Amino acid sequence: MGTLAELRGVAKQLVTKGWNEGLRKHGLDLKAALSHDDEGFAEALAATLAVDRNVPGFDDFTTAGNRAIEPGKPAASLLYHAMASPFVHPDGTAIPGKASHYPTLAELDAVENYIFGLHQIDLSQLRNPVIAVLAYEYRTAPRTPHGQHADLAYSRCGVARVGTAAAAYDAVNRGFAGIDQNGNTRAVPARYAAFIAEHVKPTNRDAIMARQRGDQRRNFALLFVG
Repeated sequence: MGTLAELRGVAKQLVTKGWNEGLRKHGLDLKAALSHDDEGFAEALAATLAVDRNVPGFDDFTTAGNRAIEPGKPAASLLYHAMASPFVHPDGTAIPGKASHYPTLAELDAVENYIFGLHQIDLSQLRNPVIAVLAYEYRTAPRTPHGQHADLAYSRCGVARVGTAAAAYDAVNRGFAGIDQNGNTRAVPARYAAFIAEHVKPTNRDAIMARQRGDQRRNFALLFVG
């Protein structure tokens, strides 16, 4: 199955689970988009939207984002932000819905694959390109390295946690729960994926969280955004 077909399947699930009402506040009508063939569906997701950042959960959506899908840029893709931000709920209000109405990790993966797949990278533009396996998560603006808007954050190292209780994904909050109902510490996985990155020393313009002494002499796997 191709990435567009997977994305269409995700969109159908979102409509079924009541997300269309909230998304229409920005001019994104997934139900109407799904009535088109694949080309029309893709065009609807690439159309310019009138993003309303007064809708709960969209105040930290980047001002550079004005389409449902922005090639190569999940943080600038309104559909991805809606699915990944813990502050966004199906009906477009600040009231959480049922846990079963929120996207699964597999559905987030499908949208990420489509977004990154649309962006063809010219390796000649990169300094020392590498394929790097990174731990990552979508974070609200205050928890990102740059602090400007919600964005994907990539870890210095991937750290998962073992626990005395099994892992449990909290779909409403878009993350893994830390404690179970009996107060036991849950195992907490980390999400990993392979990315095309530049293995270079950082400049002052690169967003690195909690910079440490000596970072200017270290090589980092930094994602190319172009």
